[in-house]
Amino acid sequence: MNLFENQKVQVPTAKKYIKDLTRVGERIESFFRITSAQKRAKKDGGSFLTLELMDKTGKMPAKVWNNSDSFFKKIDEGKVFRVTGSVNEYMSKRELKVDTLK
Repeated sequence: MNLFENQKVQVPTAKKYIKDLTRVGERIESFFRITSAQKRAKKDGGSFLTLELMDKTGKMPAKVWNNSDSFFKKIDEGKVFRVTGSVNEYMSKRELKVDTLK
């Protein structure tokens, strides 16, 4: 009997840099500096966030569509956060759809 038989073991993934985020739909979890954050209004009256993420390879726009108010309270521009999300394309440009910030 193996002690770890019924447990999921999470293996850390390799660091993903902005320059490598080219595949639309690709899921990522990596560390990025938030250089700017703005709250904006959705057409339905809710809000969303537009972010600019940065690492040593460049910058990338990002959007937070859900729970934007709670995320906005956490954000300190210039700080590094662990970001999970997926690569999207909007108007022929890559951006990240953010699911979590820690």
